[in-house]
Amino acid sequence: MRKQENGGGFSRIFWNFARKLGSDPRLGAVRCFTLLTFLGFFVFSACSVFLGERAFFSIFHRGASDPFFDFFSSVRDAAAGPAVYSERRVIYPPLANAIFWLFSRVLGEGQGEGSAHLLPFLIFFTLCLVAQALLLANAVKGRDGVLFAIAATLSFPMIFLLERGNLALLSLLLLLWFACGLDAQDATVRESGLWALGAATALKIYPLLFCLPLIRARRWREVGRLLLYAFVLFLVPSFFFGGPLYCIKWLVLNTLHYSSVAAGGVTGRLGAWGLSPLAVVLFLIFGLLLLFLIFLYRALWGGEIYKSFAHLAAFLLCIPSIFSAYNWLLFLPALVLFFKTESLSRRNAVWFFLVSTPFFLYLPKPLQDNGLIALVGGIIAFSVIELLWERKARQRGEKSNISI
Repeated sequence: MRKQENGGGFSRIFWNFARKLGSDPRLGAVRCFTLLTFLGFFVFSACSVFLGERAFFSIFHRGASDPFFDFFSSVRDAAAGPAVYSERRVIYPPLANAIFWLFSRVLGEGQGEGSAHLLPFLIFFTLCLVAQALLLANAVKGRDGVLFAIAATLSFPMIFLLERGNLALLSLLLLLWFACGLDAQDATVRESGLWALGAATALKIYPLLFCLPLIRARRWREVGRLLLYAFVLFLVPSFFFGGPLYCIKWLVLNTLHYSSVAAGGVTGRLGAWGLSPLAVVLFLIFGLLLLFLIFLYRALWGGEIYKSFAHLAAFLLCIPSIFSAYNWLLFLPALVLFFKTESLSRRNAVWFFLVSTPFFLYLPKPLQDNGLIALVGGIIAFSVIELLWERKARQRGEKSNISI
């Protein structure tokens, strides 16, 4: 039987373009990402120079009127001790608040006024960026790895994240550490990756989902040690903020509070269509549950390992409290694994384009959310199409050729 070719039109053009960038098919994907990201950064820089500061500030939240807000506001909150949860209503786990508390010992409750206040922040984030660049450069060998690391650092979601000063940068570094060492031959490297994911989980909670590739491979002992690392890194700093039970209680209450606020915006919009708030909430819960089950299935049984990371990142972007332009960086581990194991072909060019686009497209803030929602929707659609195709292929006793 003739093997079916998948992809055509735009995907074929994209694939041919990448293929011309290098004789090694795998390097074509890396060079394509690097070239487009550098091009996007150049266009954004040119627009900023010729159109002025309004063009530069247009991509940031609130026009960058509150620079590094996530960092300095968190330092102020952590200085309050246990009240960081009961009064400040923070949803950061204790480990993150412990890091911010350490900075508060140096900065007090200052909001970044003056150059001295900026120095600790700049040193910390610079070290994180350098460590991340080293990881990315090592994941893709040679000069292409160095260029890829620079391109990722200059990408739109990374620049947005730096302007916010969000601790997601440290969480991303730890997640990349885990992904790069997932199948390493050296047992020490693999174990350090487990510790890194445990630390990322203690910082942000949601990175715990990325342990599913370990469950998929039935590496149960490693899953157990990962959970132990995450538990210890949550438990120890919690005693500085009221104890573990106190922290868990307020984390749940505060998360529900902010979730209701986010849901309130959605119910307000859909209420204009005549839907009751209860119906909207039930619809949101059902929709998220359905998406979780789809992505859970795709993460555990959905083809190549990079797809597991991609599906998990896509699901997290569907959660209102996580959805943000800078959190598109959650797809970076999937891209790294794609570059290490796959070559860009007509069969996966559309998937590669959907995941890569936000890294080089510097959209003004009013256009970002709709664009990201469309791309997440595209990933969901392709995931469902692939799932249906594989089911149909199994019924025919054939092996699926689709790779999205």
